[in-house]
Amino acid sequence: SATLDYSEYTYLWQLKGYLWRRFRDFLSTHQGKRYFAGYRILGRSTVGITLVFLIAYDVVTRDAALVVFFGLDAVYNIIRFAKRSLRYPTLTTTSFGLIALSIVGELILSSFVQSGEWLILLSLLRFVIIGALIALLYIPRELLARLYIGRAKAKLMSYSEFIVIGITGSYGKSTVKEYLASILSVKWNVIKTPLNVNTDVGIAKYILKTDFSQAQIFIVEIGAYRRG
Repeated sequence: SATLDYSEYTYLWQLKGYLWRRFRDFLSTHQGKRYFAGYRILGRSTVGITLVFLIAYDVVTRDAALVVFFGLDAVYNIIRFAKRSLRYPTLTTTSFGLIALSIVGELILSSFVQSGEWLILLSLLRFVIIGALIALLYIPRELLARLYIGRAKAKLMSYSEFIVIGITGSYGKSTVKEYLASILSVKWNVIKTPLNVNTDVGIAKYILKTDFSQAQIFIVEIGAYRRG
């Protein structure tokens, strides 16, 4: 249950570049509101809090409540697995570290739990736990990002007569990149960023590991997150 939850939350954070601003913007969209109102957040919280109140009135129901709560979780995840709709992040050092730290954190907190109701409530806090971890890791990640970007910028500046074309916008970036690369490749040596690499750190890492010695044009897809 925890592994699947943290994997999906990490998937969402990864899509937003692990940035609070972009994640907040996502939650304000229709898609974000639908996700928040779905089973994993609002639906399960409603079930969990209802069961916690039942446990408070009758200690005998504790074990049954736990079976119901995690049983529903299992059924929900089995259905999503059957529909192939379970979502996992691209495995990177950051995504793997977030999932591992979140699970370890929950295990540590669980060791202090002495009752079923607190185990249920702790399970409902997974969205908060991973958000708190991302907030704690923001400064070291930002410093590392600046290092990557600075080195990538210096590498590109070292090439003479080298053209960099950036493509950004809210729609059609990848398609335009592919068209442009096909057209320009007729006459020049072209390198383009691979599919779904359009964040600042992702682009910087790609630049650092790519040989541009024979390239004349570098086409970069750049994610657009806000006006300007």
